[in-house]
Amino acid sequence: MNVNRKTIAALLAGLCLLTSVSMAACGSDCDNCIDANNDGYCDNCGHDVAPETALTTAEETTETVTAAAEVAVSLTVKNQKGTAISGAVLTVTAKSDDPYETPEPVNVTTDADGAATLTLTVGEYYVEFDNLPEYHVSGRATLTVAEGMEAVLLEVTDNTPDGTEAHPFFLNTESTTVAFLADTTYCFTMFAGDRRSIVIENASDLELTLEGKAYAPDENGVIRVPLVVDQQQSHLALTIKSKVAQDVVIGIVAEPGSSDNPISVEAGVDIVCEVPKDTVMYYTFTGTVIGSLTLTCTDPLNNISMTNKTTSQATNFTGGSTEPVELSIHEGDVIVIAVSIIGGDQTQASHTLTFQIMQNVQ
Repeated sequence: MNVNRKTIAALLAGLCLLTSVSMAACGSDCDNCIDANNDGYCDNCGHDVAPETALTTAEETTETVTAAAEVAVSLTVKNQKGTAISGAVLTVTAKSDDPYETPEPVNVTTDADGAATLTLTVGEYYVEFDNLPEYHVSGRATLTVAEGMEAVLLEVTDNTPDGTEAHPFFLNTESTTVAFLADTTYCFTMFAGDRRSIVIENASDLELTLEGKAYAPDENGVIRVPLVVDQQQSHLALTIKSKVAQDVVIGIVAEPGSSDNPISVEAGVDIVCEVPKDTVMYYTFTGTVIGSLTLTCTDPLNNISMTNKTTSQATNFTGGSTEPVELSIHEGDVIVIAVSIIGGDQTQASHTLTFQIMQNVQ
């Protein structure tokens, strides 16, 4: 028989096709089960043919998930002195590395012993504090819960002012009464502001030190310490030691001519102002008519500004001008006049300026 090359190629292709079909046992005596058309039946004997993949029983893969152990943990909050803090609200949140996951926080409140018990699974947590107005907590605490753990001590820093160097009392412009113990030193801090003075009466049994300098009471038993110009805009360290147990009233007094205690002036009279070096003296004037207020100072060292505090309208005297400056006013307007000097002899402790204000009717 003559077989051309095309016929041989076709036979080879058919052989390749036969080797690619499913081979399976069909349960008959057929030794060569073939399902060339993939219809599910043996081409030789007609029995059902199950694909080889069906002969292999797929084993279900069951992952054994071990539940994280739960631990009952008692969280106790104390300050650095070992005092239990009751009523502290603790927010406990599981730590997550997933930025899109927000674990549900758990809130608990400490009891009279400063403790709160909660059940947590083993892992990492953040603990945040609330309802601690007198304490300072730096950021949030990290809590690691491990099996076998029973108690955790959380310490917060107590910043309640107690007169110690670490937690001094703060003095403001109101009078402060402090109960002193005998032979005990109390520390204070304050904001100097604009030319204020510390005033303590009945201070014969007190030792006062401000910024390292000691001050004694005068013949009337009063300690009066001016807060000098170079102490403005800074916190000052004040210590007071009492020789006997007593209640001490400490006052911060604004000196006349300071921004907190301006000097009231009238129109039509010469105003003589002693201006301490590097200081601003303040005056106040209340308008009585509708019109304008004219201020004149012939001293070339003057640096004066007028501000209508009622309307926030200001006219500045700068550069040593000796020309009058005018400011419109209404009845009842409060005018603040700030007086300082520019230039001059810098070795002088003060400089005297004389100026006058005139009220002009509209």
